[in-house]
Amino acid sequence: MWNTVMRISKTYTMNYLMKHLPDTMKCVQLAEQGRKLTAKVDGQQKQISCLTDKVMEQSDTIDRLQEKASDLGRLERHFGREQVQSIVGSKALEQAEWSKKRPKRAFEMSR
Repeated sequence: MWNTVMRISKTYTMNYLMKHLPDTMKCVQLAEQGRKLTAKVDGQQKQISCLTDKVMEQSDTIDRLQEKASDLGRLERHFGREQVQSIVGSKALEQAEWSKKRPKRAFEMSR
């Protein structure tokens, strides 16, 4: 009798498993898909954060450049455009000469 009960139990269990196997497989697939999508979202959030930081840096740079442009405009109004351009040109030459004279750094030599 015990064997009969066990056989019925096993049969019932096997039938139950076979009946619900497609649903179980679908759940496993959905869980794996969810895990992959979560990992993808995490990576995209990191990229968004990095790009947001770069945008903020660019915004700061733009602000500084706008201040410099405003300062240059004030100088041109006060001293005249030609005189300011002459000063800017001589400063550019000065910097070019200075960069030729300065010792080369190791990472610049390898280029």
